[in-house]
Amino acid sequence: MYARVVAKRPRRKAVAVGHAMRKLLHLVFAVWKTGKPFDPTHYRWDAPAHVAGSDNPLSPPSPPPLKEQAAGLKPDVPARTEVTAACDEILPELDASDDGLFVDFAHLKQQLPIARVLEHLGITLRGRGSQRRCACPIHRADGRGRTFSVELDKQVFHCFEAQCGAKGDIIDLWAALHHLSLRQAALDLVRTFGLEPSPGTEKRHG
Repeated sequence: MYARVVAKRPRRKAVAVGHAMRKLLHLVFAVWKTGKPFDPTHYRWDAPAHVAGSDNPLSPPSPPPLKEQAAGLKPDVPARTEVTAACDEILPELDASDDGLFVDFAHLKQQLPIARVLEHLGITLRGRGSQRRCACPIHRADGRGRTFSVELDKQVFHCFEAQCGAKGDIIDLWAALHHLSLRQAALDLVRTFGLEPSPGTEKRHG
């Protein structure tokens, strides 16, 4: 996975590291959830399916198709998104009760200052006044640099690195960090920080 992401974004290796870390967490979860040992032949890690071929002499033969169920699937449970070791991209599952939940983005942002989100992420802002700077948490996993500008008064951010250029509010930031849609990011913020999804609703405690 690291090699694939670097091939697409050679100047953003920190993003590739983040993808690899996320994949490892999903694999660990699948092993823990099923109680089965990790099977290195389940997926061709050294030669992924999209690059392996008959013209590649170093590619090992494809493993036989697995007859067992994928990790976590049960025959007596209705079909839903599952964590499997063969999935390339897996998004966090949302509670079924959240499917029709109305989220007021403006109300959510009023409850959650961007400084609190950055503090939750372990990011320290530098400078004085309403405009602060730090390393971009989206494309600089090593914490170096000061291209990430935060306007505390306006509750917005902007990365001035040409390779990144990310900007927006806390929902945009959360979506970029966790590779979520804006709605998924809003729901995750509600659960993570115990916020009210909309005026008049009870706060959620994650």
